[in-house]
Amino acid sequence: SNEVIQVENAWHAVGIGAAGGGGGGCNATYDGGVHNTFGTAVAIPLNTDVHGTISSASDVDYYSFVISTIGTITINLTALPADYDLYLYKSTQGGAGKSKNSGTTSEAISKTIAKGTFYVKVVSKSGAFDASNCYTLNLTTGTAGKEVPPTLTASSQQATTLSVFPNPA
Repeated sequence: SNEVIQVENAWHAVGIGAAGGGGGGCNATYDGGVHNTFGTAVAIPLNTDVHGTISSASDVDYYSFVISTIGTITINLTALPADYDLYLYKSTQGGAGKSKNSGTTSEAISKTIAKGTFYVKVVSKSGAFDASNCYTLNLTTGTAGKEVPPTLTASSQQATTLSVFPNPA
């Protein structure tokens, strides 16, 4: 009905409910609720595209992630529909990095970081926003956060046999 469409459009205008929780037909799984402070930051996976919207001049999106080993990480903010800035914070909420390019130029932060919980903030620059189109955020691990798998080595002086049986036998 027309009333349902009007309500859906009103929710969409504030960035709630449409197309998986965000706006503009993007799959904004991690941007469906209010997460505008460190305390309400949404935990996001590493090495995965995360979509979100800045739906008003005062909207701020906070995300969190955990690193298990010291190493390098690159945080990319791309597909910007407006002028947004990117900030990285330590678990103490102290600044660890920022990217403030002008216009819709992609933002990126590359850092060597310790293990722990970190926060990323996506914020409008000078009130710029687009409630209908999503940005893409990706936290790509270089050497950070990766578990090293065990290795199997054989000495050249030993005969090694590896037998594989169906499970269950």
